[in-house]
Amino acid sequence: MLLSIHAARTGLAQLPMVLGGNNMLALAIFLFVLFPGAAHVREIFIAVASFSAIGFFVGAYLKYRSSFDSTCGLWGYLYLIVVLELMLSGGGFALVFSSAGRLNIVWFAVCANALILLLTVLAGMWREAISLDFFSGPSGRWKKNISRYIDCSRHQVDPLLITDFPLMGRGRVVRSPVWIAAVGSTNIPFLFEVFAGGRVSAVFWVVPLLAGLFSYLNISSLGPGLLRIILLRRLEKCLGRRFINADLVHIQELRRGFLMARWLMKDFSGLQGGQR
Repeated sequence: MLLSIHAARTGLAQLPMVLGGNNMLALAIFLFVLFPGAAHVREIFIAVASFSAIGFFVGAYLKYRSSFDSTCGLWGYLYLIVVLELMLSGGGFALVFSSAGRLNIVWFAVCANALILLLTVLAGMWREAISLDFFSGPSGRWKKNISRYIDCSRHQVDPLLITDFPLMGRGRVVRSPVWIAAVGSTNIPFLFEVFAGGRVSAVFWVVPLLAGLFSYLNISSLGPGLLRIILLRRLEKCLGRRFINADLVHIQELRRGFLMARWLMKDFSGLQGGQR
């Protein structure tokens, strides 16, 4: 994403282990629940190990060589949606129904969960598009609304572009009908299974709460941030050049203190005025 120096100080050094662990956990839960039985164990272990290794190497690339520009931001959002939401939450959905003995509707539950989460992402994007006056016509007001995060003279973009959502801090999204509908829709199949089957277990409550949390994040930050990245890419296409992360210089200084930085770091000293 458009990583800020504050976020980099917190998590950049551990990024290879974090991405590797996230990939392993998400895929393991997803595959072991949806494909039970000894017949698939070897294939699942190979897939999980490979996906974990991919996450580690991608994390290492981000740690030492990424410029954290709009391209990185777009792929980062896609990663969060697919791996940390659809796979992890989908695996939890499958676990609930398989534990209840409802194997015939496990895939239906997973697909329904994916649809609901994608709809909440779109709802967050739609809400942010209205906030930025994206639908105001050919006047291009959205460009003025995001211009405070962009320094056109230096061709730099402030990482606050994807984190500065004032409405989230005032709690308005929690009271919005879209938020209530999202959380309610996500919990309906699970609550029905809990009370209809008479089963009381932690997983029956944790999974709906996790799905509700993802729905909230999609509407309050993930969807709006994804829209802003797309608009930034659109603006870059119009100008014919990329914007540099305004905190890249500070991130490079931080990287120099990492182990192996001398051999793995990429030199961005030639990045001037958005040229590559």
